[in-house]
Amino acid sequence: MRKAANKEINEMVWEWFVDARSRNLPISKPILKAKAKDIAEKLEKTDFDALNEWLKSFRKRHGISFKSVCGEAGDVSDETVITWIKTIDKLIEGNAPQNIANADESGIFMY
Repeated sequence: MRKAANKEINEMVWEWFVDARSRNLPISKPILKAKAKDIAEKLEKTDFDALNEWLKSFRKRHGISFKSVCGEAGDVSDETVITWIKTIDKLIEGNAPQNIANADESGIFMY
C-alpha cells in the first residue's frame, strides 16, 4: 500500500471530516478542498495543493461520496429538544387531548 505524500494533512482533514459529519454538517467538494488547504497552511506545508487528484485519492481512501444530508435528525440541537420537553407540559396544561394537535408536517397554502 502506497503511503500518502501528505499523511499529516490527510489525517487532520479526515478527523475534521468525521467530526463535521457526526454533527450532520453538509460537506461539498469545494469545502473539503478548502479545509485541506487551510490545514496545510497552518502546518506550513507550502508544497501542498488540494487539486482534484488529491481529492479523488482522499475520497477513495476513505470511501467518501458526496450526497445531500437529509432527514430531521440534524435539524434541531439536543439542547433545544431538552428545553422543549421541559416546556411542553406547561404549554398543554388544561387542554383536552382532542384539542392538541401536531403541526410538524403542516403548511399554509394561500390562493
